[in-house]
Amino acid sequence: MCSWTYCVLLLLPLAAYAQIIHSIDRMSKSVALYPVLAERLESHLVEEENRIKRIRSHIEILKLENKKMNMTRKELEAEMSHPVRVYRFVSQFYSDIEDIRDSLDMSRISEELRETLSQLPSQKDYIDAVGAIARLQEVYKDEADFTRPQANNTIDVLTAEEVFDIGRTCSEMENYYGALNNLVRAKEMFEARNDTVQAMAAYDHLAFVMFEQENPDYALNYTYNLIDYYKDKDDEVLTRLQDNRKLYIEELGGEELANQSLSLSRPYNNEPLEQLPIYNKLCRGESVEV
Repeated sequence: MCSWTYCVLLLLPLAAYAQIIHSIDRMSKSVALYPVLAERLESHLVEEENRIKRIRSHIEILKLENKKMNMTRKELEAEMSHPVRVYRFVSQFYSDIEDIRDSLDMSRISEELRETLSQLPSQKDYIDAVGAIARLQEVYKDEADFTRPQANNTIDVLTAEEVFDIGRTCSEMENYYGALNNLVRAKEMFEARNDTVQAMAAYDHLAFVMFEQENPDYALNYTYNLIDYYKDKDDEVLTRLQDNRKLYIEELGGEELANQSLSLSRPYNNEPLEQLPIYNKLCRGESVEV
């Protein structure tokens, strides 16, 4: 440093001197951040390009779907004449719309696009479609078993994944009667095809529903099955399951009483309210004695 510069710095107040040093330090950091900024902008650009690709993909899918759905009102009524078809239609539509929403920056879309999206099937429509199937199962029992081909209909049969989805949605709606019916059936269907991963997912939801239905013994039994499956696979899930096991044992009055209650052979406590069978008969147009 030259003597003249040194003298000037000596004459500066300490506060000003500190400010200069701070400014130099800040500028040095800013320069160092330039390559970081470039890298992060590039990452952001990749994300934006991927988002645009997803939107273009949705456009192409919508164009293809439009060709398939270009039907008359009569044809549409025929297509929507079965509850399973309605469920599939609304479920697919709702899923597609949610994917589209996720691909969009909703704060920047036009009012026209926002208005169009608001008129398409929503979560409420999806829940209504699930609720309709659960209610038919409740009222008509085996006649509304959409998991098996019927004599006059071998097409509108729910898959194991769809039954699981209906059961899980019923659980979220706190319709535990519908949840148990569908989750138990989904578990059976997954086990029949030796799909252990999906069966365990059904077990997990069943444990929760059983506990909510005040059946901690069944919740505990399902949880033991889950612990045995996850013990060498996922430590985080295993910790959650072990915490649940402790809770269920406490609810059953301790380890000894809990062990006495472990059985999946007897019917689980899933009976509806006393008045529900009467209501169901009235829904079917049957006479009842009051």
